[in-house]
Amino acid sequence: MSNVVKKEKKNTSGFTPETVKENMCHFMDNENLSIANMQMIAGTATVQAVYYWMKGERVPSIDAFYSICTAFCSKKVHIEDFLKEDGIPLRVDKKNAKWTNLYCENSK
Repeated sequence: MSNVVKKEKKNTSGFTPETVKENMCHFMDNENLSIANMQMIAGTATVQAVYYWMKGERVPSIDAFYSICTAFCSKKVHIEDFLKEDGIPLRVDKKNAKWTNLYCENSK
């Protein structure tokens, strides 16, 4: 039996993929966006990147965040909103929150 303690990688950036995931789900529900819509807006090569964000496995690149925020600048969407806890509140009825219900609620 080994007494090796695994060191967890410390996130020094101040945000977590879980926080980004929840805010991304809320944003997509609020704006009624599909995965394909988000892929086009963010400028990613494939929809798989968006699925990774929605599952909390990865976070968007700074370029993708910039593209999203630029596309929604009239609604005053900022990169920080995706990074901070409770940064993007859900503004639609919970029962109609497709992405939030699918990716966020089951992981809590």
